[in-house]
Amino acid sequence: MAGAWWWLEKNQPETKTELREAPAVHVVTTEVEQGDIQPLTKVTGRLIPARRTKLHFEVSGQVAKRTIEAGQKVSVGDTLVQIDGGDFDDALTEMHIQLAQEQNVIERDKKLLSLVNRQATLLQREVNRLETLKKQSLTSQSKIDETRRAVLRERSEQEQLKHSVQTAESRLKMRDVALKKARRNVERTTLVAPFSGTVNVVDVSVGDYVSPGQSVVELVQIEELDLLVDVAGKEMAALEVGQSVVVVIDATEHQGQLISAQYDPDPSTHTHALKIRLNGEGLLPGQLGQVQLRGQKMVNALLVPTTSVLREDGKSYVFRIVDEQISRIVIEITGRDSNMFLVKGVIVGDKIVARDVAALEDGQYVVSQ
Repeated sequence: MAGAWWWLEKNQPETKTELREAPAVHVVTTEVEQGDIQPLTKVTGRLIPARRTKLHFEVSGQVAKRTIEAGQKVSVGDTLVQIDGGDFDDALTEMHIQLAQEQNVIERDKKLLSLVNRQATLLQREVNRLETLKKQSLTSQSKIDETRRAVLRERSEQEQLKHSVQTAESRLKMRDVALKKARRNVERTTLVAPFSGTVNVVDVSVGDYVSPGQSVVELVQIEELDLLVDVAGKEMAALEVGQSVVVVIDATEHQGQLISAQYDPDPSTHTHALKIRLNGEGLLPGQLGQVQLRGQKMVNALLVPTTSVLREDGKSYVFRIVDEQISRIVIEITGRDSNMFLVKGVIVGDKIVARDVAALEDGQYVVSQ
């Protein structure tokens, strides 16, 4: 029996491993093109209110009235918060009284000045008369001296009244300034809406003591919203303030307008800040929006379909075909326009695989379709 097994093993036909080449892969091909193109860049930003302000009092006091809550819509001029204005009302009344008193004093001094002028004139005439009589020995020197002293007293009062009348205008202005300041302080006890909008935050309650500069109310305007985005210089060069742009928010297109652009880039990021204004109907602050911006026009750019590019390990590749064999070529993408990439690393006319590149390997044989 052992001999049979030996014979079978010895006379078993020799087996050979047969190597076969992998079948060629059918691919769709295209060629690297050259043409003029204006690259399209998509940038994303967040919506913010078109207008936002934090309101505060300019005077100190205790909150006496609060008429608003967060989320409430208000119109320009609406009362929001008031502080106790008793002291300010009293100060205004005092300024009114002081101004009236000053006006009365000025009118009195004008009348007194007229009387003093007449009295001084009469006394001077009396001095002149007495000096004439003295020459005739009809009066004494003491009488003349006494009259002269009376003239001097009148002259002194006359000068004081002149000064009062001459400075009346400036004194009235000072009283008027104090009155206007007191009136403004009374107005400052009431915080009103500077524009129509929505109350976002209220930081005080009735009874709280507030100081000048302390944040009291935050008011926002959400009827219009702004999308803030940053772009590189190549996109900035093709933009113009006032132009229309399309913004995509939650898969819906919205028409916007570029209202401001930072022409001098940020020194740390080297990007330019843009502000795009949109109608806020149906939108909310905080939503993300994507805007498509055209860059500077490029002439004789190298173009390949976006479907022809393989992205792997942070690099980009295309598969170039030479003699029905593919080679994986590293490229640099410098821009995009719709379904075309602007690239470096290939030349015009290179035959490349046009699509379905994820499963390809370097060195494979292909059959062009």
